[in-house]
Formats: sequence, structure tokens, C-alpha cells
Amino acid sequence: MHYQYVQLPKYNLDRIYVSVMSIVETNRGSFVGRLPKDIQQIIFEELGLPFDHTSNVLLGIFRKGHKIEIHSDNHNGNIHRAITVPIKDCDSVYMNWYKALDESKIYKEGYQGRYKPVAKIPDETAELIESVCCNQPFVADINQWHSGENKGDGVGVMLSIRYWPFSGEPFNS
Repeated sequence: MHYQYVQLPKYNLDRIYVSVMSIVETNRGSFVGRLPKDIQQIIFEELGLPFDHTSNVLLGIFRKGHKIEIHSDNHNGNIHRAITVPIKDCDSVYMNWYKALDESKIYKEGYQGRYKPVAKIPDETAELIESVCCNQPFVADINQWHSGENKGDGVGVMLSIRYWPFSGEPFNS
């Protein structure tokens, strides 16, 4: 398995959504990106997680029919897992894991300066090996090839939370 459900302390989902609502409403397309540090701090406090300079929260906005490219976040060799937290309408949002069928097709491409380049593979050179609905919190293996997609009609909003040393530890199911 490439995920493991996790029980988080009771948190105020509305407070978290309000902190990201303006970003959700101003982005017309789908979006995955790092949140500003002040919003990240609100989220870490609400979830009772340790917040420091290594903390990082990515916001995922998945519009109808959208799928992000298959990639591995382990571009620098030290990130293995993240906590995925559904924020709004994630009953049709899925995280998928893949096996690379042709490693000669791996390429790196950055996202307009938001991230360092990450390794990616084209859909046609990958085999789906596992999938999970993102409607409850889970620890995700982000070292393995993966993507996210919305199979429904709504707009799914979720968080991908990374902090150390937690995210640097290898994923064990």
C-alpha cells in the first residue's frame, strides 16, 4: 500500500477552508501550489502539528475532470511522505500511484518558479497500481510515482502537508 489512513486531532474544517477560500475562488483552473507561510501556520496550529521553517503546505484545487501529471516529489532524495487532508468536496478526488513502464521517458520540468523541477512520466508510460479516494486524511507515499484527479463534477480542495523529520522518513504501510 502507498497510503495509510491517519486520525488527526479534532480540527475546525471551516477555519481551514476560510484561510484558503480566496485562493480557491480566484483560481479558475485547477491548481497545486505552496501556501503563504501565514496561512500554513494557521493550518499547522489547527491540526496540532509542529510548525517551523521546514514546514510546507501545498493546496490542491481539483476542478471537474482534472488530473495532475504523474510525478515523484523525491527530487532531492529526502522527501518520502506527506499528510493529505481533505478540505472540501473530495468524495470524487483520488490519489493514484503508478509503476514506470519505460524509465527512458522520465523527464524534469518546473512549475513557473513555484517548485524545483520534479521527475515526471507521461501517462502512456505508466501502469496504475493503486488508488484511494481523498475523502479522509491519510499519509501518502509521495516518493512513488503518483498523481491526483477529480472524477466528479464539483471542485475538490485538499492539503498536502510536509514537515521534518516526519516527511523525510521512508513510507511504511
